[in-house]
Amino acid sequence: MSNKVDRTEDWKEKREQELFLLQEKLENMADSYVDDPVDLVELFAFSSKFYKYSTRNTMLIYLQNQHATFVGSYTFFKKEGYSVRRGEKGLKIILPMRTEGFITDKGIFKKLKDATPEEKRAVESGKLTKKAYVNFKLGTVFDITQTNISREDYPKFYNPGYASLEHRKLAEIVESYIKDNICPVTSELFTGAGIFGAYYPSENKIQIAPDLSDTQRLSTLLHEMGHALMHREDNGLSRSHKEFQADAFSIMTFTKIGLDITPSQKRHLSVAYKKMLEDVNKSLKPEDATPEKAKAALRNALFTDLDVVYDKYSSHMKALDERVPVNILSPMQEFRQKEQTGQER
Repeated sequence: MSNKVDRTEDWKEKREQELFLLQEKLENMADSYVDDPVDLVELFAFSSKFYKYSTRNTMLIYLQNQHATFVGSYTFFKKEGYSVRRGEKGLKIILPMRTEGFITDKGIFKKLKDATPEEKRAVESGKLTKKAYVNFKLGTVFDITQTNISREDYPKFYNPGYASLEHRKLAEIVESYIKDNICPVTSELFTGAGIFGAYYPSENKIQIAPDLSDTQRLSTLLHEMGHALMHREDNGLSRSHKEFQADAFSIMTFTKIGLDITPSQKRHLSVAYKKMLEDVNKSLKPEDATPEKAKAALRNALFTDLDVVYDKYSSHMKALDERVPVNILSPMQEFRQKEQTGQER
């Protein structure tokens, strides 16, 4: 009996150590972006493939397998009629576990499922105070490439990409989606040079410059769409925070549509992020301006901002997905097919 208890304790200790190491990796990853914010572009491009995972879990999946495309638990794939290949090593994620309970007459927390009938009645009547705790445990997921699912069946689980449409057509699709679901979009000249677009919260309206190239128009529409989704209400964020969030949203969506991130998008993100970090540092109280506390504040700001971005992205990308044709052939296959057709002629 004692050996079994010892093994259980060893297992718990090992899992707690793994959880601690994962949290540490997340913090180190977030800290690294302070020095090189352009690396965030790769994270956003990767994150565009995942709707259902939190900021932290998406970052963990990225850390463990940067080529992952669709992940699920062992049980998920089994329910779908497939299996994980023998010997495959899973990807670790962090799962929140909510425990419902109450405070007894003796001031002790007790799980609701362990309550006596009398205690349950006391909880329902309000005589005993309800209490809930959220703990975390490790979970394991596998990429679709680690299963026996054939590549021909991948589209059953995720969209493998979009057709090679002209940027003009993609911009029209995005603009139509914004008008139907978010706010009006107008095409008007701006006073002053270098302004491509703007979102006006008081009017809940997006304005786009009429003389943009198709790629600029598409990128600007997605950026302002991010502002419209996240910044209609005054949430007290600085301008740099808002710009960073809108950049993150547009880069994720731009990537999902199947387009390469432009140098100007990378520069804009880098400038916005560095300015956001400056604002966070300035907001610290003198007693909190130590290197460690400043680093923690910057890290928390990043996680908070990305949580907001991921939430809006996941709630709209699936609907936008349905408006854009699915890619049947890869760009290289399309090129070779056209080349072959030309030769045959």
